[in-house]
Amino acid sequence: NFRRCLNFVKNMVRSFHISPRHTRISATVFSSGARRIFSFGSYRTKGQVLRAINRIRYPRGGTKIGRALNYVRRYVFAGSRRKKVLIVMTDGKSYDRVGGPAASLKRMGVKIFSFGIGRKYNMRQLMQIATTRRHVYTASFRTMSRVIRAIKRKACQGK
Repeated sequence: NFRRCLNFVKNMVRSFHISPRHTRISATVFSSGARRIFSFGSYRTKGQVLRAINRIRYPRGGTKIGRALNYVRRYVFAGSRRKKVLIVMTDGKSYDRVGGPAASLKRMGVKIFSFGIGRKYNMRQLMQIATTRRHVYTASFRTMSRVIRAIKRKACQGK
């Protein structure tokens, strides 16, 4: 299922024009801790981003989304003046609090989408994470690619 998640991420990336002047991508994986795979300025083309995603390995450990949200606030989005969009994908319930860390990101102007996959996610947590109720998505591992267009459309709205 981790490979399916990476394929979803690659399909999402394919739907954008990737370049220093247009859309830039950063990737962070999390379990009990968070680890940035690459930063917004690391890759200049869609092909480079896709190759980097192919190299991502499964992070072992528990699910601590709150810790991951704090990490991306401090190390991924800090200092950015561009439009900020975060897509949080999870197939499980977080074992830490997500409301406070999500609120901090929202105050920074980050538009957050939460995406629960499979059956073990917690809908209440997805609602706390997302910017609005309309930014919450759920799907099975087999049908997850169906939400790409909807997320892209909402991510690109506004300024």
